[in-house]
Order: sequence, then C-alpha cells, then structure tokens
Amino acid sequence: MNAMRTATSLAVLLLAGCTWVTQTPEARARDIAIMDATAASHCQYLTDTEFTVTDRLGNLERMSADVAKDLQTLAMNQAAAAGGDAVVPRDQPQGGKQTWGIYRCQQGQPAAAAAPSTTAAPAAITQVKTFPYSPPP
Repeated sequence: MNAMRTATSLAVLLLAGCTWVTQTPEARARDIAIMDATAASHCQYLTDTEFTVTDRLGNLERMSADVAKDLQTLAMNQAAAAGGDAVVPRDQPQGGKQTWGIYRCQQGQPAAAAAPSTTAAPAAITQVKTFPYSPPP
C-alpha cells in the first residue's frame, strides 16, 4: 500500500515537470520568431490570442518554465495557422494563461501570398481565444 502511494506520488511529480504541447509541422516549417514589441514594430499586426494551459496537477503546481514553454509553443502554432511568422508576448504567464500578439514580418511577401493552413486551430483542446483581424484597406 505504501509502495503504491509512493509510486503514484513519483509519477505525479514526474508529470509536473513535463511539457505537453508540441510544435505543429506548419510552425516548424515557418520558423516562427519570438520577438518583443519593439522588434515587431516594423511587422504587420495580425491578431492577439489568449492561451490557457494546465498549470496544476491536483494540488501540485507545474514548473513555471514548462507552463511558459507550452504557452509559447501554442502561440507559435497559432501564428503558423494564421499566416504569421512572429509572436510577441503581451504579458507574463499567470495561472496558466498568457496573451500573445501574432505578426507577419517577412519582408517582400504580400499579405495575400501567405499560404493558408490546413490544420485547424487547437481551440477545443487549449481554450484559445482569438480576437478578430480586420485587414487594412
């Protein structure tokens, strides 16, 4: 009984240090850049998106670096799906939530030339909230 409780506790502790979100093939192919707001000032703004991931496993808190990595990966995946090539964190991760800006920075590529993604956004799994994008006239 004690050995089983120890094994269960060990398994939960090991899972608390894991990241669960992986980059999509589209995000890997687009080589999404992580920027600050100043670096993205020359880029075309597309949208802001809020992501949510699990930051606790029962009473155990996940490692903050793993939560941040999952949020960053979700932002990169969403940028690829939206035709962007850069993301900018709008705030710090808090309670498993973070808002990211999505931009298109690639020089010489008109907005209409971006290939649409064939992968659906991970909204059902990650509770992604995407704000509407209105293209300039």
